[in-house]
Amino acid sequence: MKVSVVIPTLNRPGFLKNTLESLKRQTRLPDEVIVVDQSTDGETEKIVREYGYSYVFQAEKSCARARNRGLRQAAGNFISFVDDDVVLHDDYFEKALEAFRDPAIGGVSGCVELRVRPKGWKWALRRILLWVFMLDHFNARMTWSGFGHPFCDVDSREIKKPRYVELISGYNMIFRRKCLEQECFDSWFSGYSFREDAELTYRVSKITKLKLIPDAKFRHVNALSNRLDPVALKQMQIRNYYYVFRKHRPDNLFFHVLFGYSVFGLLLIDFLEAILNRDPEKMAKLKAAVSVCSKLVSKNNFKKLKKRKRWHLRHSIPQKIKVLHIIKTLNLGGAEANLYNLVTHMDKDRVEVHVAYSYGGEIESRFRETDVRLYKYAEENHRIKSLDSLKIIWRLARYIRKNKIQIVHTHNFNAHLWGLAAARLTGTKLVEHVHDFRYTHPEDFRKRRGTTRQFGYARYLKHLSNRVIVLTRENRDFLVHNHFYPKEKIQKVYNGIPAARHQPLDSFCASRVRTRAGIPPNARVVLTAARIAPEKNIDLIFRIAPRVIEHVPDVFFVIAGDGPLLESFRMHLIEMELEEHVRLLGFYPNTEELLAVSDIFLLPSFLELHSIALLEAMSMKVPAVISEGVGCHGEFIESWKSGVLVNPYSDQGWAESMVRLLGNENLRREIGENGYQICMRQFNIRQAVKKIENSYAELIYS
Repeated sequence: MKVSVVIPTLNRPGFLKNTLESLKRQTRLPDEVIVVDQSTDGETEKIVREYGYSYVFQAEKSCARARNRGLRQAAGNFISFVDDDVVLHDDYFEKALEAFRDPAIGGVSGCVELRVRPKGWKWALRRILLWVFMLDHFNARMTWSGFGHPFCDVDSREIKKPRYVELISGYNMIFRRKCLEQECFDSWFSGYSFREDAELTYRVSKITKLKLIPDAKFRHVNALSNRLDPVALKQMQIRNYYYVFRKHRPDNLFFHVLFGYSVFGLLLIDFLEAILNRDPEKMAKLKAAVSVCSKLVSKNNFKKLKKRKRWHLRHSIPQKIKVLHIIKTLNLGGAEANLYNLVTHMDKDRVEVHVAYSYGGEIESRFRETDVRLYKYAEENHRIKSLDSLKIIWRLARYIRKNKIQIVHTHNFNAHLWGLAAARLTGTKLVEHVHDFRYTHPEDFRKRRGTTRQFGYARYLKHLSNRVIVLTRENRDFLVHNHFYPKEKIQKVYNGIPAARHQPLDSFCASRVRTRAGIPPNARVVLTAARIAPEKNIDLIFRIAPRVIEHVPDVFFVIAGDGPLLESFRMHLIEMELEEHVRLLGFYPNTEELLAVSDIFLLPSFLELHSIALLEAMSMKVPAVISEGVGCHGEFIESWKSGVLVNPYSDQGWAESMVRLLGNENLRREIGENGYQICMRQFNIRQAVKKIENSYAELIYS
């Protein structure tokens, strides 16, 4: 057990000397002492050198940053932060470190020994008002309004036994190193940094246990030098209280009312103290507090807070965020496959994942094999305009409240409408993930065989999501140009798949796959994996197949997927006498094994955003022939380099491309290899997951 002590100091050489002297007298000496000096004189360095401790100079005057600086320098597996005006009892570390025998304890604090114990009716009245206005929990926990204090002014003689707490005073605190793996003090707190200690320990208390040890005693001299004047200090206190409130309490009317109630109580206590004590300084502090409060309710308050959207990722220990993904079904489709990839690769220590769906399908069993929490909000398919929508919204809202969901993440249009209503009812943040064509120009949608009319409702839902995740540049431009959402609320995140998918089959396994799928032994295979629907343009295959067969007699087209046109296409296949060269498999549970025996992947869609099947083909080094000007294909595919882009309305272009590619094995290998490199570089699911997790953090903690 190696203990490092970090002491930030600023122009207090006399007080610091007393602190260092108390460290020398410890019955259990610390292994390392680091003094982070922000002073303007040379006295502090001389004193530290005399004691033989480590000295670090920091020009910036910030207690929070000084502690972070010391943390980076420390080598111990236990880190103790001590103020420069604290005198520790000789057995402080001996008593405090005993608590760490319990592996569940992540941090401890000693207990202050007051020279004069407060008493009298004024002190009692103050305590009552602090409790009534939720300004103090009196058990070192944060109140609902974001206030609450450590045991700063409670004498060690009043605390009889150890107790678990949420807030620890910055005078002295000891943590396990693993709890402080990042720069944990929020650097937004500058200068004197009031409230930075309670804010840190509140975050740490969410991932481990903190304990107050009354036997580990110390005296706080409470040096007045280098503190702010009382008026400036009161202004800073109000600002910092508000910052902590915004950071750790939900951003809704109820909690804002609670905060306002507590601030009123704080002003009332200052007013009563100024009147009862006839103290003009107290009255000046009260006026300063009122001035700051008036700024808090202005329209443009705290712009600095809003700009620091990524503070959580750099300066804090993240709490586990509870996210409810809402989707209509768990059938096998692009949105469902992408959802499965997302939830199975999310950091379980950072995000608690829930998935709500209306009824099961082909991949429901895959979800049940994971540790994701599933919730079925309906047993069958329901339309948006049916009365069942009210039941679904009520069930989702009840689930959100019961499980304390912080973010609702929707994945298709019906689910978005239901999730939007439930999120609004519960005051929950909403992330809208666009896997469909709701944000496509209507004329272009109809031209590309789009049939549904429900996307017409999308224009009534603008500005209602907290974040919109799109897959294509076209979707993003549509949202901005039509004033649906500002740029800062839109995030483009490509779909992703697990890395390192290329695994060629041996001859025996390949033969077995071909037999199962009805593919001739020596045929060159062209695979299409898509929903059999009008917008997928599957009928193009029937038109170009005779032309391709004429030049490549051993070609065999395999179409895997289910959909409304499957049976009519099977009849059409018989009518055209193409059964020997084209096979409609219907639903196929494992397209990966089909890709392993395929020479080309063909996707002639009119409507597509970002096909998971295409990514799977690229990950298997199968060259892809896909539609030009559709979805995001042109954003990452260079034609005849990493894929082949063809006009979806040109039958001749498709036929010529297929013949050229099937006749040149080296070209197929080159395109497949280039596509594989792009897939591994840009479409690793972990990259997409990280972006989305960061987006969650921004919404919760900004």
